[in-house]
Order: sequence, then C-alpha cells, then structure tokens
Amino acid sequence: MIGAVLLAAGGAVRMRRPKLLLAVEGESLVRRAGEAACASRCRPVVVVLGANARTLAGELAGLRLRPMINPLWRSGLASSIRAGVGSLPRSCEAAVLLLADQPRVGAAEIDRLICAWLRSGRPVAAASYGGTVGAPAVFERALFPALRALRGDAGAKQLLHGLGDRVEKVPLKEGAEDLDTWEQWERFRNSGRPSVLQQSHGPGGACTGRG
Repeated sequence: MIGAVLLAAGGAVRMRRPKLLLAVEGESLVRRAGEAACASRCRPVVVVLGANARTLAGELAGLRLRPMINPLWRSGLASSIRAGVGSLPRSCEAAVLLLADQPRVGAAEIDRLICAWLRSGRPVAAASYGGTVGAPAVFERALFPALRALRGDAGAKQLLHGLGDRVEKVPLKEGAEDLDTWEQWERFRNSGRPSVLQQSHGPGGACTGRG
C-alpha cells in the first residue's frame, strides 16, 4: 500500500490571499488536488491543513481522504511533512508527497511516478523539471524517519539532494508549474490549457516491480 500526503497547510504569504481557494474550471485548487490524489493508486490519502483549515476542509467534503490539522504549520513545510508521514499506517510501504498548488499534476502523473518507483528498485522517485528534482516524490518507508526529522521551510528537497543517485528522476514537466505568486496564477489562468488529466488505472493499476 502506498499512501499520499497532500500538503495544503501554508499561509500563501507571497500570494497574499488563500490561494488554494482560487477556482479553476469551477473547482478550487485544493479540491482538484484532492481529487487527483484520490483518483490515483494511493491509499490512504492524508491532507495536511493549517491556514484556513476549516474552509479548505469544506472544499474536500465527499472525497475519500482524511484531513488533518497541523498546529505547527507556521514553522514551515517540514512540520506538515512530519505530521502527514507520521499519520500513515504501518501497512504503507511508501508515501507520495504532493503539493496542492501544482495544478497540472493529476492522477496520471502521480501514478507514472509510482510506477517508476516500483520498477527502479531505488528508495525514492522524484519529479524532474527545470534542472532540479522535487515534488511530487515517492519515498520508501525506510526513509520515513528522515522525513520526520526535517525542519524549516525547505521541505523534502534537502533530503532529495542528499540522496544523489539513489533518487530515480522522472521527467514530469507538469510539476514545474506551482502557484506561489499572483503573477504565476495569472499566467496559469491565461494559458488556455488549465485542464488536468485525472484518469488513471486506479489502486489496482498495471505497473509492478517490488515484492
């Protein structure tokens, strides 16, 4: 079983407004991210909330996921990773870290990353874009203690960079677009192609490689 941790706790300081409530094709960013995670192979799906938690939880109503509140969200992204990973059941062999502000990452992209991780035999598979690696990323259970040891606002990138060639790099151009500023949002909204492919094989999908 591979769990998902959807990180949606930030205060959107650079956007200066609750960015995860911005609507794309009639749905908020957080709702779309939750739907993508639920339509993927991931089970269970945990959503870590912080700023605007009650409103965002309402946006996720009806989805097969578990919202949780991180009371330490102001201390940085790492605290949300610790909370989410720490809440996954022991039966999870890996966790996919997802960002709620990557609107082009759908279920198909999540499952492509999982398949790459399964086939590679490496402890991590991470999206590769723009000359770097980052979220979304799959981490095997053996790395959960390292994820829970993270501090600050750098997220898991510091861990990814430290692992070097133990990371399976998966070209995923959809991960390059995250919405941290109003200018980025405007470019995305005006791009003329906001739709995200949500279809996937589901939890019983066709890729194998471990076990």
